[in-house]
Amino acid sequence: MATIQTMVAWENDCSVQREGGRVLHDLADHYAAAVVDANGNAALMQGLEKHLSDAETVVAILGAIHRLTFHEAARRDFRRRGAVALAADLAREAQTAEVQSSAKRVLRRLVDGPV
Repeated sequence: MATIQTMVAWENDCSVQREGGRVLHDLADHYAAAVVDANGNAALMQGLEKHLSDAETVVAILGAIHRLTFHEAARRDFRRRGAVALAADLAREAQTAEVQSSAKRVLRRLVDGPV
């Protein structure tokens, strides 16, 4: 799993190269790995904050989180936090403002852990 420092450094390096889906996909994978690994980290949420208004990025991150949860240990952890199904559904659907709002709440919940 990516550490937050590695993920942030990687994102800073590639932010000027963001073109097409490949960089977005890589960005989502890095954030997803950090979310799965972080278990509640304010620095990660601050990093995600700048992306939460971009529906495409939110959907990509949730999709990447869903892919990562196919690994059994992560799936057990996410199941315990009650977010796997939400992330999967939102990754498939998030086009409306209402769903985008829900996607943001799910990302916050994944980062912050149970409330």
